[in-house]
Amino acid sequence: MKKTETKDKRITALLFFITVAFFSVSGLVKTAWHYLGHENDSSEFIPGEQSRVDHLLSENFFLNRELITLNGGIHRVLGQCEMNTVIKQSDGWLAGHIAAADPAVLSANAAKLKETQSWLDEKGIYCLYVGAPYTVDKASPLLPAGEKVTVNDDLDTLYAYFDEEKINYIDMREVYDKLPTEYHEHFYRTDHHWNAEGAFECFRKILPLFEEGLDTEFDDALTDISSYDIITYPGAHLGSSGQRTGALFAGIDDFDVMLPSFPTQLRRGEESGSFEEIILDMSAINGNDLNSRYTYDSTFANSRRHIYNDLAGNELKLLVIGDSYATALNPFLALAFSEIKTYEKLPDDGEIKKYDPDAVIFVYYPWSAFDAGHFGPEE
Repeated sequence: MKKTETKDKRITALLFFITVAFFSVSGLVKTAWHYLGHENDSSEFIPGEQSRVDHLLSENFFLNRELITLNGGIHRVLGQCEMNTVIKQSDGWLAGHIAAADPAVLSANAAKLKETQSWLDEKGIYCLYVGAPYTVDKASPLLPAGEKVTVNDDLDTLYAYFDEEKINYIDMREVYDKLPTEYHEHFYRTDHHWNAEGAFECFRKILPLFEEGLDTEFDDALTDISSYDIITYPGAHLGSSGQRTGALFAGIDDFDVMLPSFPTQLRRGEESGSFEEIILDMSAINGNDLNSRYTYDSTFANSRRHIYNDLAGNELKLLVIGDSYATALNPFLALAFSEIKTYEKLPDDGEIKKYDPDAVIFVYYPWSAFDAGHFGPEE
C-alpha cells in the first residue's frame, strides 16, 4: 500500500512538472518570437509599470487571454473595481494607472519644447502642442472610493511650465469639459485612446488655430460633422485597458469610423485613391479579433504614413510628432493639408529642414508627455 502511494505521488509530481514545463516552454517560445519582431503585441506595454521582458512573458503565457477574462469576471462578480493596473470608474469607463511624473523631467520637457518652438519660429514654422486628455475627468472624477491618480495633477504641473515658457498649446481636457457632451463620450470605454468623435473634436478646435498661425483659410466643411458619414461597427473593439482585464470585466466597445461625404483624392507611396482606400485598413474590424488591441491602431495606421492630398486646395505641409493618439487625429489632418508626415519622436534638425513643413504639431498622451525622451535627446 505504501509503495502504491509513493508511486502515485511520483506520477502526480511528474505530471505537475510536465504541465509547468509545457506552460513555461510554450510561453518562452512565443516570447522569443515576439521579441525577435515576428509578431506585434496584442496588449498594451505600459512604460514605467513593468519591463519589456516581463510584459512579453505575461502576454505569451499559455491561455493567458482566457485566464485574464475569467479573472476579470471574478473581479466583476465580487464588485472589485481594480485589476492589472486598470481602474473601472463608476460609469464603467476604464482608466489605466500611469506612474507619477518627475517634476524635474516635466520642467526639462517644457524647456526642450520651448527650444524647439523657438527654432521653428525662427524659420517661420508654426508650432502647436496638443495635450491629449486622460481618461479620468479632471473636473468631475468618477473614481471608486479610495482610488487616487496623480495624472491630472501632473498634467497641470506640465502645463504650468508651458505657461512659464510661453509655449503654444491646448489642453484637450478643458476642451472636452466645455462641450455639451459627457467627457467620457470622447473615449472608448475599454481603451485609453480617444474615439473618432473625440479626435474630431480636437480637429475642430485646432484647425482655426492653424488658420491664424498660417494666415490661411480651410474649407468650413472640414469641421462640420454633417460632412461625414459615421459608420458604427457593434462589439468590434476591446481596447488597451480591456486587454488587461478581459471582456467580462470591461465589456466590449462599438467602433466608429468617420468617412468624409465630400470628394477626396489622397496618395500614399505609389497608391492613390479615396480617403477610405488610402487611410483606412478594415482588416482588424472585419476579422473581429477581440484578442487584439489593434482595432484602433491598425484601422487608422496608414494615416501615420507620408500622405499627400491632391484636393487640399493649398500647398501646406504638416509635420506631426505624436504617439498613438495622433493615429486617430491624422485622418482629419490629412484632409486639410496637402501633405502630412508623422514621427513618434522629434526628428533631428536635418530631417525637419529636408521636409520643410509649414507647421509642426505635437500630440502626446500623458505617459509620453511625462517621458524624458519625447521632446529631444535625454540629458
